[in-house]
Amino acid sequence: MFVLNGVLLLLKKEEERLQRELSGITAAIAAFGKAYVNGTSVRSFSAADRPQLATAPGAQGAKARKTQKIVPMKRKPTPSATVEKKAAAVRKARSAKAKAAKKSA
Repeated sequence: MFVLNGVLLLLKKEEERLQRELSGITAAIAAFGKAYVNGTSVRSFSAADRPQLATAPGAQGAKARKTQKIVPMKRKPTPSATVEKKAAAVRKARSAKAKAAKKSA
């Protein structure tokens, strides 16, 4: 019986807390008025304005593309044939050295 009274007391406290929270939400709804009651936003656009608003981002992008300066990218210099042959020889020597070290280990 004692446990049941404790559970009932906890439930009463929870009910009071929820009641306070609900009254706060009700007060907020009353304070904001039409924005929540009607379900519509305060700011809306007319049907005539909507097509203009839809095309505006595209027009801004087109304007930006017109005024944009085209800067060519610098190309990396390609090594000459002799430099490439030397580099290939170095790579071969390095891999042969690594292979030999692997065999001996």
